[in-house]
Amino acid sequence: MVDTSSPMSDQGGKELELKTIAYNNAINAIKSIETTSENKKIFEKKLEGKESKAKFIFYTLYDLTNNLTQKDEDIITPLSGLIYTLYFDEKLLKFDVDDKLLKNFENIKIDKKPLNVLPFIETLVFLNRLTSQKIINSLDDDSDVEEIIMMVFVTMSQEKDIRALVIELVHRLSILKNKDFFKQNILTNEQNNFLFITFKIFVPIANRLGFWSIKWELEDLCFKGIKPKIYTYIKKLLKEKRADRENFMNDCINYIEDKIVKNGLPKEKFKISGRPKSIYSTYTKMKQLYSYSQKTLNRKISLEGFSTVIEGNFLTFKELFEGVHDLLGIRIICCDSDENCDSNKDKLKLSKICYDVLDIIQQNFTRQSTFIRKYGELVDYIAAPKQNGYQSIHLVVHAPLVNESNIQDHRKLEVQIRTEKMHQQAEYGVAAHWKYKELGYSQRATNKDFAFTALKEYIDQNGLSAAQDFLKEKLDTNLFGSHIYVFTPDKNVVSLKKGSTPVDFAYHIHTEVGNHTTGVRINDRMVPLLTQLKNGDIVEITTQKNGHPSLDWLNFVQTSLAKNRIKQWHKRSRRKENIDRGRELLEKELSKTGFENLLRSKFMQTIAEKCNYQSVEDLLAALGYGEKSTSIYQVINLVREKEKEEAKAHGWKILERAFVNNNLKISYNSEFILEAAQRLNYQTDDDLLAALGESAKVIDVNEVIKILREVLQGKSSVEVVSLRNKSNHPANISDKQHPIKGIEGLLYYRAGCCQPIPAEPIVGIVTRSDGISIHHQNCKNVQNLLNSKSGSESNQYEGLTVSWNDKSEQTYLVDIKIETNNRIGILKDITSYLADKSINISEAIIKTYPYENKALINLSIDIKNLQNLENCKASIKQIKDVINVNRVSEMNVDYNKNVKIQPREF
Repeated sequence: MVDTSSPMSDQGGKELELKTIAYNNAINAIKSIETTSENKKIFEKKLEGKESKAKFIFYTLYDLTNNLTQKDEDIITPLSGLIYTLYFDEKLLKFDVDDKLLKNFENIKIDKKPLNVLPFIETLVFLNRLTSQKIINSLDDDSDVEEIIMMVFVTMSQEKDIRALVIELVHRLSILKNKDFFKQNILTNEQNNFLFITFKIFVPIANRLGFWSIKWELEDLCFKGIKPKIYTYIKKLLKEKRADRENFMNDCINYIEDKIVKNGLPKEKFKISGRPKSIYSTYTKMKQLYSYSQKTLNRKISLEGFSTVIEGNFLTFKELFEGVHDLLGIRIICCDSDENCDSNKDKLKLSKICYDVLDIIQQNFTRQSTFIRKYGELVDYIAAPKQNGYQSIHLVVHAPLVNESNIQDHRKLEVQIRTEKMHQQAEYGVAAHWKYKELGYSQRATNKDFAFTALKEYIDQNGLSAAQDFLKEKLDTNLFGSHIYVFTPDKNVVSLKKGSTPVDFAYHIHTEVGNHTTGVRINDRMVPLLTQLKNGDIVEITTQKNGHPSLDWLNFVQTSLAKNRIKQWHKRSRRKENIDRGRELLEKELSKTGFENLLRSKFMQTIAEKCNYQSVEDLLAALGYGEKSTSIYQVINLVREKEKEEAKAHGWKILERAFVNNNLKISYNSEFILEAAQRLNYQTDDDLLAALGESAKVIDVNEVIKILREVLQGKSSVEVVSLRNKSNHPANISDKQHPIKGIEGLLYYRAGCCQPIPAEPIVGIVTRSDGISIHHQNCKNVQNLLNSKSGSESNQYEGLTVSWNDKSEQTYLVDIKIETNNRIGILKDITSYLADKSINISEAIIKTYPYENKALINLSIDIKNLQNLENCKASIKQIKDVINVNRVSEMNVDYNKNVKIQPREF
């Protein structure tokens, strides 16, 4: 049946007698609540079939709770565990008792003292229901596991006694120690899930609470059912039962202790503990060695994948098993009788004791090589601590044959040596070992990890009962990170984002619950809906049929689910109101006649689709509701952009007709149209065409034709520099200062079409009436000007050889076009850079395109030469969100063509 021996209990002498008396009193107390003689007989029959298990549960819990608390005798914990075990149906794997008997558990008397075990029983039933809802069928299935573990701890806080959790751990251990559980070769689905739930949820809980013995027993027994073949292989290779290996460990400890004392170190200066490695821990160590042999991280190899490898290859299995160097391990903790080791001097003194012990071990035992440390090296984490602060000396030696002190065993024995303070750090500090035990590899500690190690330390020092206050305190801080766990009235656990309110809770339960929420009770108290929930709260939502969500809820709900559901309800229920409001907002901004026709047009349908809506009404509803993804200004910009496109197309048609009437042949996007547009103070040719196409007739087409004729004759294609910078007048410039050689003393102009600057090849164009204009040698207008014919000889142009004066310090106006993402501060970033470089800005024009999130910045800046310009462009392009930088005049220069002219010499 059940192995009644417990690693925590001492079955001899007076302690056994006390436990036996307590057990018999508990059995009699339970009998007394069975009201009929028939029920008493049923109970006795139930007890007869479970007596060994009942004693195991009672004795183990008695030892655990009374050894930990070390205060008054704790009888309620083992009594509750006894009741839960006796009335637990192991076939159905659930607690089975009627409500009448359950009520009697409130008032069980032992030695005339009333004990209420009902809260323990209710908590245990709830724990079983909570964890059994999860289905796990793989060692690697960790989905929701951590969340369920956190839910369990919330439950413990809510139910006010963490001892119920210890009962559950021991109860599960008793079921798995029952040989009947593994009687069938093939386990049922319920048994398999019981194994996986125990292994993935309750083993980590035992580990975090520091119940190591329960932890390894549960782990091994679960592993036996989950991977029976691997479990059996390891068990055979170990050759000895756990009890025999524990006896050998005790002999090793005594033998080594004797050696250390004989070498001059007093017994009070150290203490030794040891353990044989469990079967599952051996398996995980083999996995670690396998990952090392494959030169990969342990975490990257799944447990199931590793199992497949070793199940199919016994030689690999045996090689990895033999590589496990810590099947037997002892820990030697060096301590100081003064118990005051805070100063550096004390720390050095204790560290010296560790190295003294190391010398004794090495003098009496031969170091062994291992799978990883091939030459028997020791690892000194005292001299070089791990990143998490862990300190200890590790080495592997031949285990002693205690009966023949001069002969050494062939088995390996791992020895760890550390100080008491280092041990405390390893148990409760940053380097706490429990997380490594769960994961199988090291990982950075979190606030939650520190909370669990602190809980473990608190239990060790103050007992299980006192730990409840500590747990409650940590629940109110950051133990559970970014989530909280609350309860429905039926004690179902709900996980929510930290800061969530009852409205978030309601929508998590169901959309209709959220939509009809009118009030809430938290822990039986009416509170406002904007109250933030805390871990462990019991939340009861009040609903009414005519209730509906308020837009004000959007100001305090935290979850995206709640926000989206509230918005959806208002969109559906108040659609007409939102459409009317959206129509009013749009009409107010556009301020134009024919608005209704605009809404019904294909033009507006296109705008709606661009905003990702199926219809214009959907767009208006979104505007009226205030949808963040669609602003009124975005729609207006799109409308105006669309209107401009139509006006531009209409403007081109008007201009085309005018070209025919005036015998002109100019193509769409011609540079001549751009120059005419700029002459008329439009930034681009598109702006000019849109102005022509506007119904308001902003500009007359005849005026455009007049300017175009001037452009074609070359009169408006030059920039008269003398008007913008009087220093260019020959009376104001000496020959040495003159920026251009070859025209000293003459009036000159710098062409606006190509804006040449020093270091670029230039040519002078001489006119009879307008003086000399300086062009880039490859300017597209140069040949047009030289080849132009006119009825008046005074308007003929001639070429002139000129060059730059390198000694001149003059600056030149250059127009650049900067394409950027439309963000706040982009213009400031650009102008700040130019100011830092002492580059003057004469003019700045900015145009934004919100729908495309782009901006166009045109700057007129003062530049010394070509190198200065290129450096400036390159630096501006490095500014965040700048997409491209171009010189405006580039379009008028053919850099691939070298224009040849016949120059005239003066």
